[in-house]
Amino acid sequence: LVDLYDKTGRTEDYLRTMERLGQVAPEGEKLATLRKLAAELEDRDPARAAQAYEKLLAADASADDAYRGLERVLEAQENWYELVALHRRHIAAAKTPAQRLELYLASAEAYEKHLDDPHKAIEALLNAIAIEDTNKTALAALPRLYMRTEAYDRAVDSLVRHATLEGDRGANLLAEAGTLAYEKLGDAEVAQRHLDRAIALDAEHYGALKGLAQVHASRGNWTQAVEQMLRAEGASSNRIERVELLWTAAQMVDLKLEDPNRALELYERVIKLDPDHVDAGQRIADQLVAAKRWDDALPVLEMLARQAEGLDRLERSRREAQLGRAYEALHRTEKAARHYRLAVEQDPDSLEASIGLAAVLMTEAKANEGSEIANEQWREVDRRYREILARHRSGIADSRVAEIWYRLGVASRALGEDKKAEQSFRRALEREPLHEATLGAMVELGGARGEWKMVADAKRAQVEALAKTPNSEERRAKLYEEIGDIQRERLRDVNAATGAYCEGMTLQPGSRTLLHKLLESFTEQKQWRRAIETLDQLSAQETTSDRRARFHYTAAVIARDELKDSELAVEKFHAALDDAPMTPRAFEAVEKLLEERKDWKNLARAYRRQLKRMGEDAPVEVLLPLWTRLGDTYLEGLGDNEAATEAYQVACELAPDDVQRHEQLADLYLEAGEARRHEAIAELQFLLGHAPDRVELYKALANLYRAEHELDKAWCVAQALVFLGAASDEEKLLYLKFRPAQFTPAPRRLTEELWQKSIIHPKEDRHVGAIFSSTLAALAASTAQPITSFGLTAESRTDLDRDPRAVSRIVKYVSGVLAIDPAPMVWLQEAGDGLRVANTVGLGAERQRLVPSLLVGAPQIGKNDERELAFEVGKRMAYLRPERFVTLALGSLPKLEAAFSASLLAGGKKLISHDGASFNQGASEEAKKLAQTLRQQVPGPLLEQVGELSTKLSGRVGNGLVSGWRTATDLTANRVGFIVANDLETAAKGIATEGAALSSMSVKERLRDLLAYAVSEHYFLVRRHLGLHIRGEASA
Repeated sequence: LVDLYDKTGRTEDYLRTMERLGQVAPEGEKLATLRKLAAELEDRDPARAAQAYEKLLAADASADDAYRGLERVLEAQENWYELVALHRRHIAAAKTPAQRLELYLASAEAYEKHLDDPHKAIEALLNAIAIEDTNKTALAALPRLYMRTEAYDRAVDSLVRHATLEGDRGANLLAEAGTLAYEKLGDAEVAQRHLDRAIALDAEHYGALKGLAQVHASRGNWTQAVEQMLRAEGASSNRIERVELLWTAAQMVDLKLEDPNRALELYERVIKLDPDHVDAGQRIADQLVAAKRWDDALPVLEMLARQAEGLDRLERSRREAQLGRAYEALHRTEKAARHYRLAVEQDPDSLEASIGLAAVLMTEAKANEGSEIANEQWREVDRRYREILARHRSGIADSRVAEIWYRLGVASRALGEDKKAEQSFRRALEREPLHEATLGAMVELGGARGEWKMVADAKRAQVEALAKTPNSEERRAKLYEEIGDIQRERLRDVNAATGAYCEGMTLQPGSRTLLHKLLESFTEQKQWRRAIETLDQLSAQETTSDRRARFHYTAAVIARDELKDSELAVEKFHAALDDAPMTPRAFEAVEKLLEERKDWKNLARAYRRQLKRMGEDAPVEVLLPLWTRLGDTYLEGLGDNEAATEAYQVACELAPDDVQRHEQLADLYLEAGEARRHEAIAELQFLLGHAPDRVELYKALANLYRAEHELDKAWCVAQALVFLGAASDEEKLLYLKFRPAQFTPAPRRLTEELWQKSIIHPKEDRHVGAIFSSTLAALAASTAQPITSFGLTAESRTDLDRDPRAVSRIVKYVSGVLAIDPAPMVWLQEAGDGLRVANTVGLGAERQRLVPSLLVGAPQIGKNDERELAFEVGKRMAYLRPERFVTLALGSLPKLEAAFSASLLAGGKKLISHDGASFNQGASEEAKKLAQTLRQQVPGPLLEQVGELSTKLSGRVGNGLVSGWRTATDLTANRVGFIVANDLETAAKGIATEGAALSSMSVKERLRDLLAYAVSEHYFLVRRHLGLHIRGEASA
């Protein structure tokens, strides 16, 4: 029936029949039937499903799936009391701790969220922790429940326990524990301990920092409280929080620590965050105004003025006056006038507001001078000042009254009322006889009338009146200065002006202004000696060297051009240079004066003095001409070759590539004879390096080597001269006598040190080579092939030990001398053409290793000239070294450049190209793809090495770096071929006749380079090491 009802879709009959089947089924089938029934009913009829699950539990009290099914049903029905009761039954029947743990956590959640019974929830969680003391779910819930039951000490303990379990991530929990201990338990010590631990884990934890600040404040530790509050402010991104913290910190600093400057700084920070914070604004406004920090004060004062609504009129007037003063100080007169007017309206008796308004109106009137509105403004200025005198006359100081009368006079003058202006000025002088502005106005008024003598006499009368006043020297000197100005500028009496200035100097000997005016007077009168004395006085007062130098320079020019006193001029120019060595044209003037006098000794001293002034750290472009001209002076003026030599030596050190200076030095060394012979040799070799075809240099070098009994070196020079076709009979004889009649193998091998120091060409960038060497295995492996790909077999490989042909002997010899590892496999191919290198892997046990193959063609097989063979084989095998083999393995220059870019990218450093752009971003896709391969194949330490090397190339990548390196490797290979051939003529012939080379240089350029190397100390050292040199005891 069950099957039939199921197939026909009679669901209710199907379920009833299943229930009956569950009652009558045998014990073996009963449990399965009840499980199926309960599952079918769970979604259709939860009540009947619950009955089925209960029957199942009655039949099997440990059926975990029945418990879970019944729990689902009760949870869906929100029957929480029966659910927690079922949890207890389930826990009792659970077989594993993990099951019981899960059930305790579920019970706790039901008690807390649905039954609002925190105590039962705590009990369940404690049971869970008893099973697993590191359960984070339970530990996270317990503090919340303890706080609901006001068991704050246990909440703190739970938080700390949970934080300990979280380790480095426990800062939030410790901060909460500390805050709870402080706020609920009142235990500042425990609170600080937990908060300190939270900050140790997270130095920017806002809650912990703020809580710790509160703890410190409760203990009266104000400094620490402020520090923690500021740290909390820095950690917060909430503007309201930051304002509150800064305000509280500022009050502590202001009221508790009594540090007004720091408090001001904090109040300002509050205002920046909250521009409408009135309390902070009130505390800082007066301080900012007193400090005249108008830009900072302005927004604060504007805010306070806006917020003044409802305050008494005197306070509103004060705020408006302060705002007007700020605008006035910032030259915003229109706004200043507006706020001053508002201040006067609020308090007509405000003297500051009234004076401020009048002053601003006067400023506006001056600005509008010449316009129609100006007269109206001047009249208002006059009215305002007269109102001030009428309202406040008895309460104003004489100095202020004088200032007001002066301003009234200015207004009258602007209105064209000169008589009224004069009366006002005199009223001002009655109150303050020395009122400077009024005196200036009187002078201007007298000047307008053309009564300058009267003005000067009046000032003299003031001087006499001031003589009775103590400490008036400065003021009287000022009056004398003004009298002198009137005499000189208005009355055109320079003598009288000079007298007035001199009288002022007796009162104020150090007055720079008077000295300057005296200088002008002496200059006008052409009293040049007195002018120089005045310049000396001015320079003596200067504290800055540049200004002193200018005074000395001026004195020097006067001595030279006006007095024609060259000795005094040189002295003054030196004084200028002592203060400012780079004074324009000063040293050139010293040179010219001394040269004109032919005073070579003092000229040399002048150069040395100037060099000492400049110091060793001066730019090369400054030092170089000085050392050069010093050498010229010693040589040409004083005839002191030794001193000239020393000067030129320094010049050469500063400009090591300057051929002309080396030429001078070489000539001096040659003239010095035996004492300077070694230096002469070094200079000649340098010059040959730059001009290998200069025969006279070889001749001079040969003479020196013969004088030094350096037979081998002399022979090498003779060999070069023979090659150049410039050898004398004696040099030809020497060359022929010691030139080996046949190829002579070297008895020794080259060392790595010798390679690095004496063979690798200096233009071959070592960093590029080292990078290729580090990535060679991966780069070469990308093109390496087994020998069969080249039509080769192991059986046809040439046995160099047994093969009698000359080329086999030479290949074996060169491989040994060059210390090539691994030695190449060699095939002699009668049908081959030329000497080639194949990028191959080894044979047998070495089949996983790169072992290049040397393919020798018919031209070399049939050749018997061992020198020629040695050059060709040596040059080719020079590329088998790790740093160069990549050039043969990859072939073309574009592939080589792409491989180099990939190596740099794989190194992982951010680099700059030669044009300043980012190299890493501008790399080609091919380079990026190859870089990924290198990262997978090249060992990590080697990539780190590549990265370090690449940083030394930053700024130079691109712009022919790789092509230049490849060209230089060809020059190195030429050297190697020359070394093993041991014959310059043979090497030159090989270079001249070889096919396509890995070089962009012409044959002539490559020959010149080899020629210079053939007479270099590096080559001599290689010959001596290999045992190829001519023994010294042999007779020339």
